[in-house]
Amino acid sequence: MLPSTPRPSGAASGPTRPWPREAALGRLMERAAAAHGTAPALIFPDRTLSYAGLEAASRAVAAALIRQGIGPRAAIGVFSARSASAVVAIAGIVRA
Repeated sequence: MLPSTPRPSGAASGPTRPWPREAALGRLMERAAAAHGTAPALIFPDRTLSYAGLEAASRAVAAALIRQGIGPRAAIGVFSARSASAVVAIAGIVRA
């Protein structure tokens, strides 16, 4: 586990870790799902998703986008309130 680093004043709470530059987001999500499976990855008032659930849902979004011809460097917008669905959508877009 990487050591936590302090956040600037006004930033979101919680520990931060340096981003492993050699790792793509999709690969990091796969690793987290393999390591933590059923542990909660996202907790919102209306929905909780495990690491495996987040992995599966984001893969489904990515697959749907790819079927529509969306790929790397495509511009995709997400208009959503803060929610588990918004996180899934963004993760799926990044994977597409």
